[in-house]
Amino acid sequence: MKKPLFAGALALALLVFPALVDAQDALPKLDLSPAQKETIYQSIQNQKHLSNASPPNFVGEVGAVVPETVQTEKLPKTVVELMPQAAGYDYAKVADQVLIVEPKSKRVVAIISE
Repeated sequence: MKKPLFAGALALALLVFPALVDAQDALPKLDLSPAQKETIYQSIQNQKHLSNASPPNFVGEVGAVVPETVQTEKLPKTVVELMPQAAGYDYAKVADQVLIVEPKSKRVVAIISE
């Protein structure tokens, strides 16, 4: 009696576990229009104090983990007021790009270029 129950539990775990892993790896989707991206870019470009050189071996792309050597900050309050969907995200300036970063995982969710 215990073997069929164990086998059933094992089969259920094998079915559910991949879905949990995929959910953890899934990036939040941040939908921004071209006009919103331009607003964010211009707002952040005005913040001259935060700029990072591109770290060696780092390619700024969606899903990439931002290295600890790259300084991030919360998106400016004015941006979040205009685009509430951007609340809770950080940003980093790397070279000529603005990276929108999910702060817990430090993963890039959007890239805005000039």
